[in-house]
Amino acid sequence: LQARRTALVSRARVGTPAPFPLVASFLVAGLVCWLLAAAALLRAAPDLAHGWIDTPATLLAVHLLALGFLPLAVAGAALHVLPTLLRSSGDPRRGWIGFAGLCAGPFLAVGIARHQPQLTWIAATFVGLGLVALLLEIVLLVARAPRDRTLLASRLGVAASGLHALLAFLLGSLLFDREWRPWLG
Repeated sequence: LQARRTALVSRARVGTPAPFPLVASFLVAGLVCWLLAAAALLRAAPDLAHGWIDTPATLLAVHLLALGFLPLAVAGAALHVLPTLLRSSGDPRRGWIGFAGLCAGPFLAVGIARHQPQLTWIAATFVGLGLVALLLEIVLLVARAPRDRTLLASRLGVAASGLHALLAFLLGSLLFDREWRPWLG
């Protein structure tokens, strides 16, 4: 009976969410970016009312959401939920590295909106490093997920979502580098 109980306990493998301070840091920083984006959107309202979608104020509002709020909020939520859904635990150090990198998102938004290449590429480097650290964490969570257990999240779905984020970041970098010039001539 004791051997059977030990076998049941050892099979009940669950993951541990990222520590509260890490998740809270992501979500609070995301909230700050949301508020900055809201203020930028209010500033861009007259431009949008005229249908001008490519003004610096509009670009700033959009990119504060896309490069500030979304990566921080989604990464924080993922670090909180994915370890439990995938029944594997991660390393908070990669989460903190990712957090530090993604906090450059608002600077990247300013660089894009004001078309300041030096600021843009420096901030993009930090955001890229943060993204790589978080993607590594996600890949390791997926790889460590037990094969003999029913999971509440699809390994393929989680990996594909991470790949999507990486491709979107790379495409944005390419668009900035090309300055909206034609691609084929």
